[in-house]
Amino acid sequence: MFIRYLVLGYGFQGLKWHPDFGFYPNSPEALAHAATEFMRLERTIGRLLNVQQSDYKGVAVHSSTFQAGPDRHHALMGDVLAFASDMDALLKVIDVHQGDSPDLAASETYREARAEWPEDAVATVYADVARMLPPAGAGPSRNTPRELAADALRAVRYAAVSVTAQEGLTAQLTLKFRDGAPPTLVQPLLPPAGARLEALKLAPDAAVIVLARSLRPRAVWEAVLRLADGAGPEVGARFRAVLGMAIGALGGVHGEDQLFDEIGGQVIVLVLPSRQAGGYPEAAVALELRDTAHIPLALETLGGVAAIGMTADGNAEASIEYATHRQVPLATMRFAQPAHLQAISPTLCIVGDYLVVSSTVGAARSVIDAFNDADAMLPEGEGTVFGVLRMDMLALGGMLEQHREFLVRRAVEEEGKSQERAEQDVAVLKVILSLLDHVEATVAFGPDWTRHVLKVKFAGARD
Repeated sequence: MFIRYLVLGYGFQGLKWHPDFGFYPNSPEALAHAATEFMRLERTIGRLLNVQQSDYKGVAVHSSTFQAGPDRHHALMGDVLAFASDMDALLKVIDVHQGDSPDLAASETYREARAEWPEDAVATVYADVARMLPPAGAGPSRNTPRELAADALRAVRYAAVSVTAQEGLTAQLTLKFRDGAPPTLVQPLLPPAGARLEALKLAPDAAVIVLARSLRPRAVWEAVLRLADGAGPEVGARFRAVLGMAIGALGGVHGEDQLFDEIGGQVIVLVLPSRQAGGYPEAAVALELRDTAHIPLALETLGGVAAIGMTADGNAEASIEYATHRQVPLATMRFAQPAHLQAISPTLCIVGDYLVVSSTVGAARSVIDAFNDADAMLPEGEGTVFGVLRMDMLALGGMLEQHREFLVRRAVEEEGKSQERAEQDVAVLKVILSLLDHVEATVAFGPDWTRHVLKVKFAGARD
């Protein structure tokens, strides 16, 4: 094996990124030859103008000047080949290698981050996030979303990433915050500690995509307004106007306070396969309510949606049908005209503490069945899980094949691609999906950390 270890490092100086990396080979002679050949290749293609050699503590340092981009420096130290785009960074690496400067293992922060990595990790990443960012106040404005996000990242003490390869791939990112708490910008996105993601109980087993999230709507809205007001008074005024219009359209909610008093903190989005051969996928969205006594209001809202739809399409002919499924009242919009709307049947219902809106009555019934059967596996683990994404890649591949002609035609007509290119793009996506079984991502938080986990199971590994 040519390379035994690969170490990457990033530093921030001024307003430019400086990547530094080193190879730890099994053969130092082969590595030195590779470095020479690399410079020869650079010179051949005309990018390398000059190569100079200097000496630092008995180590030969080679510096390359390029027509475009930063200069490059490298040094071979026994079985270590180090590259850097900044000479000072390379000299620091030599100091560490010769024992004249403390290495990363001497850092208490690094040792703490290292404890996050599983023993069987095949790849790990450590980042001192704050030191990778420009100093606070270096940007043109302190109120832009970009600067506010940078401030939030400066509150991160470290980021630790690990990848394991048992029964597929599992990647884990842990962010540890300073001052014992998440930054102010992040806090509205977090639910109360210990809250369980009960919305997953609405997910049918047949769901192809499940996206569930728990948060604090009022706090999120207040954070959005702060960002909008920071961008300008007129921006904040537009956001408030939009919310006012939405409240008025509900016809039963009086004011912002009542709206947020009645909205819960959990939402789930579901995509299900079609029940008809060649039909489009079905979808449902469920929003937690604090007050489920508004069933008449919900039905009235659906009637308003029907009126809006018929107004937007002068040819639309729709009616509202009322029914029940497992003692849950359903309100379904049925289209007589136009023909392309007859395949959908938007449905609204109250399931437990959730307002459910679905693209078909069948999807609504599936959600009701899932909730009543209550066989969903809620995520467990350290901290409070407040976000989950699950995707059945095999089912998505089947849906892609089923709608191949439609996707190709749309790419040709709407994106201007050639027939051949559109078919190739769909074929490539199908190959990618065929390699995977399912994907799951979760995000959790604790008193001073958040943890993001991505699990990928490959095709043929299904339990």
